[in-house]
Amino acid sequence: MTFQYPSYNALKDAFDGSVDVIGIPCSQFFNQEPGSPTEIMNGLQYVRPGDGFVPNFTLYQKCEINGPNRIDLYKWTLGLCDVAPKPEFSPKGIYMYDGFTSGDIRWNFEKILFDKNGKPFRRYDSAVETDAIIPDIEMLLAQ
Repeated sequence: MTFQYPSYNALKDAFDGSVDVIGIPCSQFFNQEPGSPTEIMNGLQYVRPGDGFVPNFTLYQKCEINGPNRIDLYKWTLGLCDVAPKPEFSPKGIYMYDGFTSGDIRWNFEKILFDKNGKPFRRYDSAVETDAIIPDIEMLLAQ
């Protein structure tokens, strides 16, 4: 799913400061984000997506977003979200945490759109591409 990174850059550019994008790496999904912040950035720049890619959005340090060590941002956000966009989990053996709940993030690149007041508006499955979210962004910006 790292192919989505360039679309995050494009999204931020397209809305010229009206929309912010943040990324929070997490290795709880089949350990797909191993390594230090430097290793993650080098992987983005030289491997996936590669070709010198550098995010134009904030990429936080790697955190736990599910389970007992879930960071406060996700505790708060997921507490305000209605439902997960995908009800089922992948085979549970590929998750690197315990204590599954129905509100858990299901996979890397799941997206959460916030309104102008900072309240979660909608969660999107990791397979949803950024372009599919644009109508919701435009609607929220028009309000």
